[in-house]
Amino acid sequence: MCNKAVLVAIILGALCLADGVQSAMADAVPSANPVQPRMLKVDHRALVSRADIVYDKLVPRPEEGLPIGNGSMGGLVWVTGRDIQMQINRPDVFGNNSYTALSAHGELGFGCGKLTVDLGEGAFPQVGTRQHLSLYDALAKYESPGLVIQNLAWSNDDVMAFRIEDQRAIPAPGVVRLQMLRAPELIRGKNRAISKLGEVQGRIVLTQVYEEPAANGIIEGDHYCSSALVAGLAGRDGSVRIVDEKTIELITPAGKGVSTVFVATAATMDRKTDVVAVANAKLKKAADLGFNALTEQNQTWWHELWSKSFLNLHSDDGNAQFLEKYRTGWLYNMAASSRGKYPPEWGNQLWYSRGDRHNWSGGRYWWWNLMCNYRGLAAADHLELATPVYDLYSGAFANAALHAKQVRGCEGIFLSETMTWNGPEKLPEAIGNELRDFLIAKKTFAQTSPEFKAYARQRNANESSWCWIELIQGDEASPYSWHAHTFSSGAKIAWQFYRAYEYTVSEKWLRERAYPMVKGMAEFYRTYPDVKKDEEGKYHIHHVNSHEPLWGANDTHEELSAMRAMFNLAIHCSEILKVDAGLRPKWKEVLDNLAPLPTSDTPNAVGVIRHPSGQPAWANGVGPLRAGSHDDLTSPTWTRPCVDYDLWTPETNDSALTEIALRTLEATPWYQDMKNGKSIFCISEVPPTVVMMGRAEEVKTFLPNQLRAQGQEIQLMPNYLYFQDFDPAHAYLTSEGVGYSADNLQNALLQSVAAGPGQDPVIRVFPAWPKEWDASFQLAARRGFLVTSSIGKGEVEFIESTSRLGGVCRLRNPWLVKGADVYRNGSKAEQLTGEVFAIPTTQGENIVLVPTGNSPKRLARKVP
Repeated sequence: MCNKAVLVAIILGALCLADGVQSAMADAVPSANPVQPRMLKVDHRALVSRADIVYDKLVPRPEEGLPIGNGSMGGLVWVTGRDIQMQINRPDVFGNNSYTALSAHGELGFGCGKLTVDLGEGAFPQVGTRQHLSLYDALAKYESPGLVIQNLAWSNDDVMAFRIEDQRAIPAPGVVRLQMLRAPELIRGKNRAISKLGEVQGRIVLTQVYEEPAANGIIEGDHYCSSALVAGLAGRDGSVRIVDEKTIELITPAGKGVSTVFVATAATMDRKTDVVAVANAKLKKAADLGFNALTEQNQTWWHELWSKSFLNLHSDDGNAQFLEKYRTGWLYNMAASSRGKYPPEWGNQLWYSRGDRHNWSGGRYWWWNLMCNYRGLAAADHLELATPVYDLYSGAFANAALHAKQVRGCEGIFLSETMTWNGPEKLPEAIGNELRDFLIAKKTFAQTSPEFKAYARQRNANESSWCWIELIQGDEASPYSWHAHTFSSGAKIAWQFYRAYEYTVSEKWLRERAYPMVKGMAEFYRTYPDVKKDEEGKYHIHHVNSHEPLWGANDTHEELSAMRAMFNLAIHCSEILKVDAGLRPKWKEVLDNLAPLPTSDTPNAVGVIRHPSGQPAWANGVGPLRAGSHDDLTSPTWTRPCVDYDLWTPETNDSALTEIALRTLEATPWYQDMKNGKSIFCISEVPPTVVMMGRAEEVKTFLPNQLRAQGQEIQLMPNYLYFQDFDPAHAYLTSEGVGYSADNLQNALLQSVAAGPGQDPVIRVFPAWPKEWDASFQLAARRGFLVTSSIGKGEVEFIESTSRLGGVCRLRNPWLVKGADVYRNGSKAEQLTGEVFAIPTTQGENIVLVPTGNSPKRLARKVP
């Protein structure tokens, strides 16, 4: 039985943690002030503009529209023959929470309404219409004979604006239209979605309210969320007309000249907040400033964003330019969609255009998919854009701690691979006790109480947090499913929190944000009932997944990798912070005696792959597998130590570990597919492993082929999104593969990795870069260093490092024969030789390294 006093303390502590979220991140992120390199004079407008989206014709479907957003409000804008349309979305509009009785495949959310700016029949002919999105200015322009419309999402608040200049010989009346995304009332059980039309101060209004009492009767789980969409005009009068129960219009008379449509949104989970008043105030503020002022403010914000990092890539076959272009598109996408209170849902972000029903993933955040867009932000020098993700998981800390106690029978935290915005649900105590016994196989389903069976069947229907039984037939059920025993997702989340510390070296961030996550996962693994010590003194973890494919196996690749990382990092962080000295020996005892990763030679190994040499490769676990498991040799990750946690990196001085990691990569089916020229899943971990291993020849084809996803059930589009519609019922948009590609590309240019978890990182420039490709870049490295470098004809020309925080810059020497001359703040200071340079720096100091005998002035130039 849970200790209620302990639970209260955990929850109160977590609430205090969540309250400090914004200030902690603001203190931690060092990228507020852009740093321009000395060696390169960078024309950021020219670089970014190479990725502009330009259409010289109408696009056939909304999914190819222009992505316009300010981070907390946005949508795809597409043009038809007579109008401009978009669905306006927000990341904080939720139709339910984790206590819902709805099926995950029928949840609502994120959509506020549909906006149409109708300019009359023939306004946008198929020939003669041009659409152009300037990424550098975040400004869209739609042009046709006699019409010029400029469109932006205001960087300072939740307002979009369309400036319309109509000089047609025969102008048509204009119509601004708001439409509901479904029927005015949608009632399913106790879940209610109610939409209404209205008018305020001559502006048209669309409101939504979603509410549902908690399905398990726990009052604190009751859900309420409301949103408002307000549209108005400046520069022209209009009259309001309600067309039908779902549509309201603001109609303007025909006439030449300039007018501006302003659209504002607001959302809240507080029943006392008047969302219409909030949205209307935002609109009024923007309209009073005017479109030109909004444009100027936008340019200030976006130009600073683009100045913080850059890539300038070239290859004769165009693949380097292709990768650069989509990396630029990814960064635009993140800035346009990830500045709100919550992160955009992974499957559609702010770009969904098919209503507010999300059949594929509901309102769930899937960590594996979500992290693909976020893992590259630190190196891009944009940790601030990851704030919504950090806030999401810190905000779920209390429920995660409660779930670990109540359902898993251990200390620490449990963060599910799939999770609603409020984290795991709190359960009635008796139900939690029985679920715990069922999940660790102390009870069969037949042995549980009638009350538990009824509760489980009801929660199974909606796959609550994907932690309930998925297959119930009479009194037979399996506790194993896709994510019920996937704990490593929590470790990967904790790793990303720790990586933010590595880039910022903020003790405040470590103490308040990263260490609680790392400690929570270390304690989860240490006290989990199915982590047991055998007769030979080795700790094993039983009846767990290896992410999705393997269910209920033992000593799985994913979980053992996560355990090694979390115990190492918990010890390291607690030493830095000088806390939890009593826990360190306990963590170390498990770490020192943890079972090794299983290999193809391990008795009863499952998820086995074979290297042609006959030498062992890592396996995915030890059997037996549980019913329903997917022992699928195409999708598991066999090289987790090479992708996360610094368990293996090029700096790791362990030849046996390096050899088995290499053999495992070469034995992986997806690696063999890529070697044979086949495209693979857009977030396969084969390419990042290839990059980490420095296999530059394979990078030339693996990275562009993975990004293109040719032959896969997903289509890469010119607007930097993937679209999947092979199954219309589950169609979705995503940029996860584009984000993953950006991270892989950045790691091919610059790695900042350690020999093991918590050890000192070493910077490598162009560690996996093809010799035939030329490049220059500015990216961030761990410990607060901003690195600029250039390579031409296979030779590294210079390395420049600006030290934001001071400290030692550890840098692997790319000029082993010549050595390097070091210039500090423009003056020659010293000469270095050896494999690794350890360069002391002071805060703000600029360090330039060139091959011995070269002059920085001779190498300096303009980019591009």
